Amino acid sequence: MEAMSCASVACICEFRPQALENTAWAVAILHWVHHPLLSAISSAALSLISEYGPQELANTAWAVAALEYPQRPLLEAIALKASLTIADFSALELSSTAWSFASLEERNMPLLNAIAAASGAKVTQFTVQGLANTAWSFAMLKFQNGPILGAIAAAAVANIANFEPQAIANTAWAFATLSMHYEPLMPAIAAAFSARASEFKLQELASTAWAFAEMLVADAPLLEIISSAGIAQLKAEGAACNVQIVDMLLSVFTRLEEPRVAVHFLTSLQAADVKPGALGLGALLSKLEQHSMDHGSSRTDTLQEEINLLSGLRQGPGLRPAAVAAAAARLAEVGEAESALLQLQHLAVRGRGGLWRQVWLACGGDD
Repeated sequence: MEAMSCASVACICEFRPQALENTAWAVAILHWVHHPLLSAISSAALSLISEYGPQELANTAWAVAALEYPQRPLLEAIALKASLTIADFSALELSSTAWSFASLEERNMPLLNAIAAASGAKVTQFTVQGLANTAWSFAMLKFQNGPILGAIAAAAVANIANFEPQAIANTAWAFATLSMHYEPLMPAIAAAFSARASEFKLQELASTAWAFAEMLVADAPLLEIISSAGIAQLKAEGAACNVQIVDMLLSVFTRLEEPRVAVHFLTSLQAADVKPGALGLGALLSKLEQHSMDHGSSRTDTLQEEINLLSGLRQGPGLRPAAVAAAAARLAEVGEAESALLQLQHLAVRGRGGLWRQVWLACGGDD
């Protein structure tokens, strides 16, 4: 590959648009990052951009994105030429170009407007992956265009049974990110997800759960299915799970009216030796406190869950003492002074100051 790359650099001035595009596409497929070659392709493409057709433009943009090798002058030239010739782009080339610019976080508004306008007439020609990719791309670039998003939503509903899990999750995430509500879409996604929940990866589960919570779609059965699928994934992956993804799932489950699903999910995390982060734990603690207040602070089941959560925090130096002190304080609030003292005794930090000491003394502990 090294010798071939060097030979290509030496004769790059002889390459025409199709040869340049083919070379860029090939090295992207192989994930071969050869800087002299990529720089030579970029310079040559810039000089010939007026001769590039839709396929050369789309594939070159895709190669740059796939290699994560952004060349702004080249991307700007591609965007300009594509905007002027967008009517000639196929559905595949439209979705591919949108994906490429979104992956590189290049928000070129003339190009986005052109893609949106051209896609409207061709949306029925998009593959299901193309629909999901285009929606995802618009969301990544915060591009809200009601007509094309409505057309994508309608096409997605009609073809949702053919969507792969990643496409389902990305479509849900995209519309939630853009706060674009299309009534039939989320129920269709929920039905498609429920039929294939076991096929979803943790990231896809988290994206789907977040999207429904963000869109304020109160679908408790769906979130319970997501929780069950997530627990199955946890058992398979164990401590190798991504903590950020787990955290997102736990925080989403706390949005349900009852904390039962979130508490069960946390228990499953602990059984799999997965430690959630502060986001999920904080959301669950807040939910338990609110639930206790809403249903009366004497509810011992909710209180005990809260105590267990606080007592189990081990996320860093100094946090466990504070958490157990807070647990003891909650017990003291409902008249469980002896239990509060027991919590603090187990902590074995009676020589320290702070909240624990105030609770200790308030509950009748020795000074």
